[in-house]
Amino acid sequence: MAYAPREGLQDAIGSHLIGCWVAVLGTAVAVAFGFTLYASLVPDDDFQLVDALLGAGLPALLVASVLTALGLLVFGLPATWLLARLERESGLAYFLTGGAAGGVLGLIFLLMANNGSGAALLVGAAPGALCGWLWWCFARRDLRRARIDAATGIFE
Repeated sequence: MAYAPREGLQDAIGSHLIGCWVAVLGTAVAVAFGFTLYASLVPDDDFQLVDALLGAGLPALLVASVLTALGLLVFGLPATWLLARLERESGLAYFLTGGAAGGVLGLIFLLMANNGSGAALLVGAAPGALCGWLWWCFARRDLRRARIDAATGIFE
C-alpha cells in the first residue's frame, strides 16, 4: 500500500509554511496554558480564570510565539537540514533535537538571570520537544514518506 500525501500539501514550501505555523502556534498555546495553570495554582481567594488568562496566558502566548519562531529558525532549520542529509529524520529525532535546543535556550536564560533556577532547563526543553514533534508531524513526515515511496518505486 503506497502512502499518499495530504491533498494540497504536496508542494514543499506550502508544507513547511503550514508546519512552521502549527509548530510555533501549538507550542505557544501549550506554554500559555502552562503559565495560566501555574497562575491558577497560586493560592488566592479572588482567583478569576479571565485574570489568569490575561495576566499570565496572553503575555506567555506572545513571548512564546516569538521565541519559538526564532528557535525554529536558528536551531530547527539547521537541524532539519542535518537530519535530512544524514537520512535520520523521525519523530523521535525531532522530539529530542527540539528538546535539546529548548534546553540550550533555557540554559542561556538560566545563565543570564541573576536568580534563575534549574527549572529554566525544563521550561525550555519541554516546549522545544513539542515544537520538534509538531514540526515533524506537520512539515516533514509527508516529505519523508514521499521520498521513501519514490525510492522504493525505483527498485520495483
